[in-house]
Amino acid sequence: MGEVENEAVVLTFAEHASLSRYALRRDGELVATLDHRDDGMTVAARAYTVLAVHGQSHAGEITSRAVTAIEARGGRTVRAERPYVAAWFRRHPERADILA
Repeated sequence: MGEVENEAVVLTFAEHASLSRYALRRDGELVATLDHRDDGMTVAARAYTVLAVHGQSHAGEITSRAVTAIEARGGRTVRAERPYVAAWFRRHPERADILA
């Protein structure tokens, strides 16, 4: 879905629909995933980061990109079932309109 270069670092975001997963890669290496269930209206999401890269904002980056992708589909809301995603929405109240 897109690449962003930052100080010679390339972040690549992609959706793997058959796995119900978004993935974020840094320089080709998987650094974070965001799993979801899509029942046609609500997407319930949880984010994971690779232990070696915890604390480098990858969970926030993948959550932001996934919310943008879900919004772009239209007609869907996000149910933040896991603590990280719920906390992300508290830090980003401007995105609350997509919360279920």
